[in-house]
Amino acid sequence: MRKKWIIIIEIVVILIVAVWGLGRCGKAAMGKAFLNMEPQTHTVNRGDIESRIEITGEVQPQTVVSIKSKVSGKIVKFYVAENDYVRQGQIIADIEPDYNQANTLFSTKAQLERAELRLENARKDLADKEVLLQNEYISQEMYDAAADALTTALIEYKQASNQYEMIRELDVPGKVTHVFATASGVVIERKVNEGEMVQSSMNSFGEGTVVMKIADLSKMIVQSNINEVDIAKFSLGQHADISLDALP
Repeated sequence: MRKKWIIIIEIVVILIVAVWGLGRCGKAAMGKAFLNMEPQTHTVNRGDIESRIEITGEVQPQTVVSIKSKVSGKIVKFYVAENDYVRQGQIIADIEPDYNQANTLFSTKAQLERAELRLENARKDLADKEVLLQNEYISQEMYDAAADALTTALIEYKQASNQYEMIRELDVPGKVTHVFATASGVVIERKVNEGEMVQSSMNSFGEGTVVMKIADLSKMIVQSNINEVDIAKFSLGQHADISLDALP
């Protein structure tokens, strides 16, 4: 048993000596290699330190126009669909006016026709009165009254004409009225479907129903939420790199 322990101790001593010898050789080799290395030099230049901040956002059109109808009623037909390009003034939908809207249109048009007739009669009456005044068949007061009547008829005609101009585009043949595009661009969203009722944008009860939205896709912006910790690192006119996951 004693002899066995002596052998184990000798083996441990031999291992320790071997490890120590290998360590000495390794250090010597590393030192020699370090001494043989050629020094490398680098030139220090003055420059800017780049700080990058990555944030996510949403690409949106800079200009979006909401198209509304000037008349309340039912959508009977669409002439454009989403992703279609439309030009300003193009017909985009037909609406069948409700009873109140149709009655307003007919009443305004009839009022204009009556005002036009009164104006024509007033002009003719003043011309007749002028001839009678020259022949001294009537007094100056009668002529002045005819002139005042012409002035009143002209004012009433202008008022009726202005009221009709506000809804003139709704006066189309048949039982429908047109909805026109108020701007050029791409239809990005259609808010209602055929057969649905829409509210006029000219009444006093609300802002009216949005029929569709048109956007100018030639000018886009990116909307992002920036952390308040990083907001001080941004400045007007600063360069930004934008990458998209996919193209529309």
